[in-house]
Amino acid sequence: MSLQQQIMDTHPQWKEYIERWKFLIDSYQGGHSYKEGEYLAAYIFESREQYETRLENTPYDNHVKATIAIYNSFLFRNPPKRDMNGLENDPGFLPFMSDCDLDGRSFDSVMRDISTYSSIYGQVWCVIDKPATVAYTRAEELEQGIRPYISLYTPENVLDWNYSRAVNGHYYLDYLKLYEGKQGGKDTFRIYTPETIRVIAGDDDEMMIISEVPNELGQIPAVCIYSQRSPVKGIGISDVGDVADMGKAIYNELSELEQLVRISNHPTLVKSAQAQASAGAGSIIQIPDDMPEAIKPYLLEPNGSGIEGILESISRKVEAIDRMAHMGGIR
Repeated sequence: MSLQQQIMDTHPQWKEYIERWKFLIDSYQGGHSYKEGEYLAAYIFESREQYETRLENTPYDNHVKATIAIYNSFLFRNPPKRDMNGLENDPGFLPFMSDCDLDGRSFDSVMRDISTYSSIYGQVWCVIDKPATVAYTRAEELEQGIRPYISLYTPENVLDWNYSRAVNGHYYLDYLKLYEGKQGGKDTFRIYTPETIRVIAGDDDEMMIISEVPNELGQIPAVCIYSQRSPVKGIGISDVGDVADMGKAIYNELSELEQLVRISNHPTLVKSAQAQASAGAGSIIQIPDDMPEAIKPYLLEPNGSGIEGILESISRKVEAIDRMAHMGGIR
């Protein structure tokens, strides 16, 4: 397999779940991300302009974020207590706990993010790495601030993985391919095997190996953290998948509600081409004196009886969300 093919090839489960993962994270983020996802069902014969107007006018009731916030509020109500068995005396321990990802976040903050994103996707990946150094002693490493750190990867960026089984029956990770975003205007990938760690960058036309170093650990320093395990290794079960689906149904009903209220308050004027009229309160309709009775202008005004039905349907869906999330009493 060529380098280009190796990079473009993805795990079969990644191909199957990528659209679902995008929907789940959009459901959590809400706002602009949810509108960009275009999860609003289009009407038959609806123009693109009309659809985009409905997207802008339809609010999203974010039950996914609310559910996860409640879960985390219970999990992290009290600070965790850890028995380090003497590790706290290591001079690199406190710097790691206060900034474990080299981005200013504490270990507790990263663990909270792991809880959040594993609940959304069903799983996240954590990679433990250490900057390359020319230090020869531990003291030199400490002086240069060289220490391990955690990198958190959501499933969209974990393109391929493989587990093998050892002779003792233990499964171990022997291949992992990560997308690290654009660096210097080029897509950057990192491929781990028990023997090497390779960094590859490029575009759709050409890929180049930027670096390749031996994997001195002899194993891939990564772990897949599940919210709930599924039968497939590397794939978890989202805590809020059903909540997100129900939230999408509420989102579409809110669009119907907005349309119904708008039409009820602003009835449709039916007129012939000869009649001159404009919409709005207090407007005047001018018609020819000899206009036949059958074609005189009139208003089409729905009675608005469907509004209560939609509101009742939304209330029942919210109750269903509370049952699915096991939070009926709390919410």
